[in-house]
Amino acid sequence: MGNLVFQATLGGQVNLVGPNTGSTFNLNVPAVAGTLITSGDSATVTNTMLAGSIANAKLLNSSVTVGSTAIALGASATTVAGLTLTSPTLTTPALGTPASGVMTNVTSLPAAQITGSQAIPKSTLPTGSVLQVVSASKTDTFSTSSTSYVDITGLSVSITPSSSSSKILIMFSGQFTSATAVNSAGIQLTRTASAIFIGDASSSEVRATAMAYGNNADSQYSGSFSFLDSPATTSSTTYAIQLRCNTAGTAYLNRSSNSNGTATDFRTSSSITLMEIAA
Repeated sequence: MGNLVFQATLGGQVNLVGPNTGSTFNLNVPAVAGTLITSGDSATVTNTMLAGSIANAKLLNSSVTVGSTAIALGASATTVAGLTLTSPTLTTPALGTPASGVMTNVTSLPAAQITGSQAIPKSTLPTGSVLQVVSASKTDTFSTSSTSYVDITGLSVSITPSSSSSKILIMFSGQFTSATAVNSAGIQLTRTASAIFIGDASSSEVRATAMAYGNNADSQYSGSFSFLDSPATTSSTTYAIQLRCNTAGTAYLNRSSNSNGTATDFRTSSSITLMEIAA
């Protein structure tokens, strides 16, 4: 084994000791200026001094421990044993009161959380919902001797549907009669002056929504009915009740033909109510 001795400037020596072997070894010095690092050197080793990678076995600490699980450097773990997590404390953020918002998939809302008022758009209501109601009532009497239908004063009412697909439910309540054993009386429902909900045509028979024959001077007869109409419009639509005689005589509403002011006769009332129904 041969030695290569370097004489130091301050008088000391640097011995480069060869290995005790019969083989030939080459010591290649890079063609750049720099400093040789020894095993006893405490200087910093930079990336440029290293070539390739250093095996974990060459490192003092080749793994990190999480909980009780050691994870090699450069590796990963799907499960970790012996790890205790402390429940975090969540603080509710101060969001304030929103000016408006949209709620979806809401199944319930406590009444205490509802303040103020807000109109619900009619278009969002389900089929069968009542969208609006209008009505007119009549407590005085009406009579006519006309053999053609005439409007009964005070028993017409207008409605403006919010949708052309809406239905209009018409409900009429009232009593009428004719002159005793003289003639018959009939009522009919009209929509914008056109008769609807009347019987089919048959020869010369009078078509009507309801009829009455006064066979008793003190009698009145119910003409009450309901009908679901489909006007197919969003324009103002007027529904009215009309009255007529079938032959010469008189027809009466809200009273009997006698009506002589005695306790044997009654004065009654009539009304017509319209409901817009979502469809």
